[in-house]
Amino acid sequence: MIGRLGEGDLRRLRTGDATAARAELDRALVGAPGAGTTDHPPSDADLVAAVRGGTTGAYGELYARHVAAARNLARQLARSPMEADDLVSEAFAKVLSVLRTGGGPDSAFRAYLLTALRHTAYDRTRRERRLDLVEDVEALPSVAASTSLPFHDTAVARLDQSLAARAFASLPENWQTVLWHTEIEGQTPAQVAPLLGLTANGVSALAYRAREGLRKAYLQAHVERNPSERCTATAAKLGAWTRGGLPKRDTAQVEAHLDGCAACRALTAELADVNGALRGVVAPLVLGVGTAGYLAAGSGKAGAVVSLGVSTPQWLGAAASAALLAVAIGAGVDVPDAPATVAQPPVSTTTTVQTTSPTGQTTSSAPAATTTTQPTTSTTEPTSAAPSGTAAATPVLTSTGPDGFTMSTGGPPTDFPLTIRNTGTAPAPPPTMTMSLPDDIHVVGPGNNLRRGSLVGLDGATRTVGCPAGKGTVVCTAPQELAPGDSVTFVFRLLAGPKAGNGTITATTDSVNPLLIEVPVTVKPKK
Repeated sequence: MIGRLGEGDLRRLRTGDATAARAELDRALVGAPGAGTTDHPPSDADLVAAVRGGTTGAYGELYARHVAAARNLARQLARSPMEADDLVSEAFAKVLSVLRTGGGPDSAFRAYLLTALRHTAYDRTRRERRLDLVEDVEALPSVAASTSLPFHDTAVARLDQSLAARAFASLPENWQTVLWHTEIEGQTPAQVAPLLGLTANGVSALAYRAREGLRKAYLQAHVERNPSERCTATAAKLGAWTRGGLPKRDTAQVEAHLDGCAACRALTAELADVNGALRGVVAPLVLGVGTAGYLAAGSGKAGAVVSLGVSTPQWLGAAASAALLAVAIGAGVDVPDAPATVAQPPVSTTTTVQTTSPTGQTTSSAPAATTTTQPTTSTTEPTSAAPSGTAAATPVLTSTGPDGFTMSTGGPPTDFPLTIRNTGTAPAPPPTMTMSLPDDIHVVGPGNNLRRGSLVGLDGATRTVGCPAGKGTVVCTAPQELAPGDSVTFVFRLLAGPKAGNGTITATTDSVNPLLIEVPVTVKPKK
């Protein structure tokens, strides 16, 4: 898998001459051109091959492309800016030495560099903990051996055995690379294009093939782990089931199996939230304890929106889930590219929750807050008091959600929307929605309903946030601040398990004026 260091590379990283490596790095950076100085810049793979072939100057372009990412991670792991800069220099120098000896990555340079930086930080911490002040360090010949033992991160090791990690590791390196940059770091195809030596359209096409390949790899890994005949037959149909492409009879068979098979239900959730699996499992394998800060400070979708289901995502086993909570708090959330255009849900006029009553709520339709039907309760447009000459502008948040929600055990998943609007006179910080779910009701991923098309649509001026998979308590953060009059709708795609019962969904916000939303949930047995 990209970013994974073999024993040979680890040995080179730890035992190489650091002074000589830094001197070689300095020579590589002197006069090196920046990335993208030509119409068709070489890909990372071309530059890596050039470095291995003796063209050390090519490393300068790799440095220019990836130094910002390295500094980002170093700031999460270091105790001071000076130490962060030192970690970056040491990591680049060590990776250069590894490449010159024939080791290292072929195309996934960034993931390899970040892993090397993480190991460099771990090794430095271990050395400092074992530090003894003596007049002559050479008098302690055991120092090098005692501080060069491989670091084994047990939490990361448990994540490495998860279904997501196994599926991702089975992909070709160029597929892993494009998924790392587009889905985990949230870079645009145009940003990734120079790294892969492709056009932006080429990156989009490669990313599509990689995502489809990852879903197939999930299915294969699941079948290998659950080789029963019924699971094998169902797994072969789950991809089509999530897209609503199965005939009615096959759909009934799949849903009947899901009612009684927790393993296949978990796989269904993972297929629905591939991005969440990548950021929740693969990112910590590369970034370690720096995952949350790195993704939060990064560019693109992964940096703009960072949230985590506080309880463990359902696509992880118990051991891997504990590891995730230890090393990956803050996995990113996917933001839909373009919200649909239908009527805006009504909003309340108070700073506390004022919900509208849905009309004809069923398991196959959205709450009334997301449809064009008129609600049974009246609402008025929010108003803002005119600011006085001395009064400071302030943000005021209001919320709107369904008055009740009905689900059926076993699916299909149904979108649950909650809208936050800023009715004040000043911008509000990006709001965060924290949802507490009844037992055996899960969020299975962001976006639209898995099988019945879009259940949540908003006018073009309103943003929609697809919230991450999870159970128990799920946290979802908006991508940006809310200007006066703006709103954002959080969409939680809910699935009721076979043991789900009636209860209450509770949601709260944590910015400006706290809001509390309580929605009763009715769970009906599947017919």
